[in-house]
Amino acid sequence: MVRHAVCLVAVIALTGAVGRAVGDEGTDDVPSNDVEVVQPPAPEYPGIAAAFRAEGYCEVRFSLYNYGKEMSIDDLSCSSAVFCKAALEGMMAAKFKVTDVPGTKTPGARHGIVYPIAFAMEDGGEFNRDKVERINCLGTGAIM
Repeated sequence: MVRHAVCLVAVIALTGAVGRAVGDEGTDDVPSNDVEVVQPPAPEYPGIAAAFRAEGYCEVRFSLYNYGKEMSIDDLSCSSAVFCKAALEGMMAAKFKVTDVPGTKTPGARHGIVYPIAFAMEDGGEFNRDKVERINCLGTGAIM
């Protein structure tokens, strides 16, 4: 059995192709800095999830500072608590680069980036994340 975590890239949210992200800089009228994924998150599939062939989905909302050298995880939610720690560790090992866009109010920074991570068995079907409820992994009383 082969297991892996699949990191899905939300192209519009990360590349700056649109030039702004909802919630970034506090308004949709202010340009956002571009973000490049230098080293994508590569979370390890949790052993207990693999043993039960459990699949899951997480969304990590984060901010980058100092041109991508510093990261702040603002929110982390997953379909099951078993994926929280792996998603967090995977994100913290990732590397991003921020490039300033003329007119931005926060040079070297980008806020409100959402990075989806799917945990799927290689030989299984695609995990349907559209209707899945997620738990807050960083909330009070969260287990990590």
